[in-house]
Amino acid sequence: MDRKTESELFNQMADYYDKFRPGYPEETIRIIIERANLSHGSKVLEIGSGSGKATAQFADFDFEMLCIDPGEDLVK
Repeated sequence: MDRKTESELFNQMADYYDKFRPGYPEETIRIIIERANLSHGSKVLEIGSGSGKATAQFADFDFEMLCIDPGEDLVK
């Protein structure tokens, strides 16, 4: 199966993914923030944001987020 087909299948399961996939451990988010030297108002580009699980966790720190994902249903 090619990458495009896999991506489309993932997008078709957007509701299931959003409902059942847990968020990331808070410790993981904090390590990324620390190692990237992010602070209040930092600009963050998230590529492959999916349904926004990590996006929401990073947004809690008041970063300016720009998120992109090829899955239209995931973005909704």
